[in-house]
Amino acid sequence: MITIVEDRDLIYEVKQYDLVLVGTSIMNNLGNGFQYKVGLNFPNVYDAAKTATNYGDINKLGKVTVIEGTPSFALCYITKGRFRPDIIPDALDYGALEKCLNTIAKHYSNLRIASTVLGNSQYEGGGDKEKIIDLFNKTVSNCDITLYDYKQSDVNIEKKKSWEEVVKNVGTDNYEQAKKVYFWTWGAGIYEPMPEGVSLRELKSILKLRKKQ
Repeated sequence: MITIVEDRDLIYEVKQYDLVLVGTSIMNNLGNGFQYKVGLNFPNVYDAAKTATNYGDINKLGKVTVIEGTPSFALCYITKGRFRPDIIPDALDYGALEKCLNTIAKHYSNLRIASTVLGNSQYEGGGDKEKIIDLFNKTVSNCDITLYDYKQSDVNIEKKKSWEEVVKNVGTDNYEQAKKVYFWTWGAGIYEPMPEGVSLRELKSILKLRKKQ
């Protein structure tokens, strides 16, 4: 059964599922949108995206790399990359997407699965939404899968909005606390609690060490 929910960012609900699909290119990059947030919040997925497969390998198209965890993530290689959307607005490889979905249907139909409208976002290929949903219905209708249909924003725009929201919530009279909340949110993600009783400088040092691990 396929359920579609609208206007909700999947990153805030990934832990409700056993397996989350992540659309990506063959360039080992989780560069923006939902895929960026997955890499930020789950460093093991970021590391796997960088190291589990060969960079730019055309043979990866249509294949799936599963990173076990809570939840598990499935990197689905569905595009060569989208370098000139002004020239090639739709860079999604529909054949590769179908192969990835067939793999999910064959091996993971017993799991609760979530996905964006895989390949529709400009960061996942910029594919046609109706064609993509048709492929989901064709391939994974035997699965318990929830599709999150929402517009994925550029992370730089989201960071700006996030800073404005943090300042609004924390207050301008506690500027250092606001900066700590902001840096932690965009340095460690939303699922790891921010250390208490540390200065902004100490927090930045923790984040720097975290990146080196």
